[in-house]
Parts: sequence; C-alpha cells; structure tokens
Amino acid sequence: MTRRESTRGPGLRVVRSLLPFVAFVAFLAVWEWAVVTFSVRAFILPRPSQVAVALVAEAGQLLPAALVTAQEIVLGFILAVVIGVPLAVALASSRWVEDTFFPLILSAQIVPKVALAPILTVWLGLGMTTKLMVAFLLSFFPILIDTMIGLKSVETGKILLARSMGASAIRTFFKIRLPSALPNLFGGMKIASTLAVVGAIVGEFIGANAGLGNVLLIAQSNFDMVMVFAGITYLTAVGIMLFAALAALERLLIPWHVSHRQLLESTIETPARQSR
Repeated sequence: MTRRESTRGPGLRVVRSLLPFVAFVAFLAVWEWAVVTFSVRAFILPRPSQVAVALVAEAGQLLPAALVTAQEIVLGFILAVVIGVPLAVALASSRWVEDTFFPLILSAQIVPKVALAPILTVWLGLGMTTKLMVAFLLSFFPILIDTMIGLKSVETGKILLARSMGASAIRTFFKIRLPSALPNLFGGMKIASTLAVVGAIVGEFIGANAGLGNVLLIAQSNFDMVMVFAGITYLTAVGIMLFAALAALERLLIPWHVSHRQLLESTIETPARQSR
C-alpha cells in the first residue's frame, strides 16, 4: 500500500471540510470586486471589508443586542421542544386525540405570525416575552409534525415483537418508538431553529427597545447599510451556532443513522485499506 492510499481517506475529509470556507471566501471576494468595479455606494450595498470593520468597531453595541436576541431565540426554541414533543407523543398515541385536536393546531399554524405579532405586543408588551412567543409559534409546528411522523413510522413488527416478549407500553416507547423517531425529531428541530431566528426578529421589528431587530430598524432608518449588514452577520452567527449545536447533539445521540453512515463507512474503510 502506498502512502497516497493510506492518507486518501483523511485527506479527502479535510478537503471536503474546507470547501464551504473556500466558497464563502470566493463569494466575499466577488462581492468586494463587484462593489468596487461598479462604484456601488455604501448606502446601497457596502463592501464586505466595510462590514468587517463595523463588526469590530460596533461590537460594543452589536454584541449586547445579539445576546438579547439569542436569548429570545433559544428560549422560544426550547419552549417549542418542551411543548411540541409531548404533544406529538399524545397525538401519535391516540387516533381520537389526533382527530380532535390536530385540526385546531393546524388552523392556528396557518394564521400568519406577522399578523399575530402586533396582537401579542398589545397583550404582552414590548418585553422579551412577546419575541419569545413569536419564536415559539414559528418553530413549534415543524417539531410537532416531524416527531409525529417519526413515532408513526416505527415498524409494526417491532412493536408486536416487544409486546410478545412482555415489554410494557412505556418500555416499548423508550426502547423502540422514541429511538426510531429521533432522526425525524432532529430534522424538525433543525428546521425549527432557523424559524426561531425569524420569529425573534419579526417580534423585534413589530416592537422592541433592545435586540438586533431594534439595531437593524435604527440603522435602516439612517440609511446605514454597513450597520444593517453587520447586524445581519451577528444574527446569522447566532442561527448557525444553534444549528451546529443541534447537529453535534444529533451525531452524539444517533450516530447509527443513515445521515452519518458515510462517515462511519469511511472510518471503517481506512483500517481495511491499511491491512491490505
């Protein structure tokens, strides 16, 4: 076996991990070139270098605002998980419960959350609770639906086999139904994490005296597009960190799932090559 064959697996993984970074740098380079070449004014589209300077220079204002918005996003998301998962279990466990309550939940979900945000502001005020509730409302439904699908997708044969071996309903749920539903649950949570970011910002746009939404509104009214893009960058970073945390938790809890199978196969494949 040659040296190239022994390092092809790890080397390929390193290259693949660097591809997003290379693509992002290339995108920023094209953006910078286009703005300079076509003399685009900063109040229309700033250069990435200008935004980078603002990220550091205005960190004293942007970082506290980002922490406020991050708190709204995380709390709204957690509330969606805490309510959505048990409700999905209840709906998936009983056809009567699903037929009774699911149409009501669906009707509430169809109502545009942008229309509900002003009502929540009147009821709950301009504090964090309103933004938390909007984030919850936007992120709740994907968690509910994906968890229900996962719980209903368990093979009937596995359930019957567990019951024939004397397993109780609770033991069957935690040993078979819940593990089988985890991939769907994490899929729903990943979608919900992005929607929680949208919900928090929508709530702050409707009415807020703190947070990145408030920063964006003030910067927009002043035609300060550099600050707008800096605020969007901080907001994007918050969303990416939440998504990455969920992805890491998913790899920890369900490494056996098909989405991680390629990594496992490459890990097994490398020692097999070395033994040849």
